[in-house]
Amino acid sequence: MPDYKSNGYGTGLISFACDFVKTIDCYKMYLITNRSNVSTCKYYEKAGGINKADYEIIYVYDFKEKN
Repeated sequence: MPDYKSNGYGTGLISFACDFVKTIDCYKMYLITNRSNVSTCKYYEKAGGINKADYEIIYVYDFKEKN
C-alpha cells in the first residue's frame, strides 16, 4: 500500500522477525514473494536475504551460519 511505503514498517517487521526466531532457536527464516515484485525482492536482499531458488523467489535468512 503506497501510504505505508518508506516509513520503516517493513524494516521493523523484518528486524523483529529475525530477532524473534533467534530467541526460539530457529536458524532459518523463509520469505516468499513473486519474481515480478521487484521492489520487494530488492528490499529482501538489502535486508540480508539470499535468493536460493531457481524458479520461485525465496529469501533465506540463515542465522546459524553467522555464528
